[in-house]
Amino acid sequence: MRSWYEQSIEEAGKGKGESGPFEESNDFFSGLYWLEQVPKDYLICDEALLPPESLRFFYVDENWVTALIAGALSAGRNCRMDFHQERAWQKEIWESLCPARGKKKEQEKRTGFLLRSSLLKCWPQTEFHCYPDETGTGRELQILRSAQLGEDTRLFLTDGVIRRVEFVEPTDGLSFGFTVDEKGNLKLPFYPLPPVEMITEGAVFERRPGDGPFLSVPFRTGGAKGVVDIQGLARELAQALGTGGEARDISALEMAAELLMTPLKYTLRGGML
Repeated sequence: MRSWYEQSIEEAGKGKGESGPFEESNDFFSGLYWLEQVPKDYLICDEALLPPESLRFFYVDENWVTALIAGALSAGRNCRMDFHQERAWQKEIWESLCPARGKKKEQEKRTGFLLRSSLLKCWPQTEFHCYPDETGTGRELQILRSAQLGEDTRLFLTDGVIRRVEFVEPTDGLSFGFTVDEKGNLKLPFYPLPPVEMITEGAVFERRPGDGPFLSVPFRTGGAKGVVDIQGLARELAQALGTGGEARDISALEMAAELLMTPLKYTLRGGML
């Protein structure tokens, strides 16, 4: 009789169908698994742990997450009947998380990182790629959740142990530009390309803007402030690309190739977790 009674209570607590009374609550409790609705102060208990321009990696303590959900479910528990409803409800929540949790919960580890940087505010479209190996040759880890916790703070959760992270500028479209040195001066990192007539079809030239050599970018005088003197820059570039101290003519194609800025990528690997 008791087992029949307990089974009936559990069935009543499962909320049949999409329109069941527990659907909205199930979404809330499932969200706790992804650390949604968890106050920022619970994740970062002291601001000193995540100072400006810092990055912190972490493992997700699944026992803590389980206790979080169990604690939320226990609100309003008054009698044995509530206990059995809660148990059935918790089972349904875990099942709804399959395959993200479900069968893999014994062997899968979730990790992530917290980033606090002006990068998020100034370049919100920056791409993040995580890998389980330092070489980045394996499968890319899936970012399970990417959530903005503040203007300059973001949380990332992945489906494995992070060994490598790549920060990549958005790759859509082409852009032209310059780099800025420590004093705030514009510099052009140029590549000593051969003349156009000497370049064969399919030739590949590796360009690393941070390595130089660099040219100082001239500005127009007597005109609008901050306007680049393109003709002056072309003369400096022609001089730099010439041989024996003599300038050579450069085409518009060469000029465009030198001004082209490829998306930058910064990589962190090893020693993170």
